[in-house]
Amino acid sequence: MSRGLYTCTSSYLDSLGKLHALIAEVYADYQNCQNLIKTTPKTFSRTDIDALDDMLDEWEKEDQAVAAAIPSQKSSTTSQKSEPQQQQQQQELTEERREDAASEVVVVTAPDSTYPPSQM
Repeated sequence: MSRGLYTCTSSYLDSLGKLHALIAEVYADYQNCQNLIKTTPKTFSRTDIDALDDMLDEWEKEDQAVAAAIPSQKSSTTSQKSEPQQQQQQQELTEERREDAASEVVVVTAPDSTYPPSQM
């Protein structure tokens, strides 16, 4: 019996070690990707294909529009509400979430097998 437990535990720990190495490798790849995104130029160079140039121009305009919209949304939402209003709104959202969570709770009980169905 102890031999079986040792084998299972050893196999489990070996699998955990492999998983840890895989996660470390994936994280390193992710970090490299993030660094590549930061260093990649955000402008598009011109090509010999007019349709491609037009599409790249549209993408660049979309990127600029999104970048311009994000800071204005943050500043407008924070400047319109005072600190107490923000706290009250956060509290209301928390209460709503609690109510929603409470309404979703369903209790399921198994019938007691000692009683016949007619007595339940």
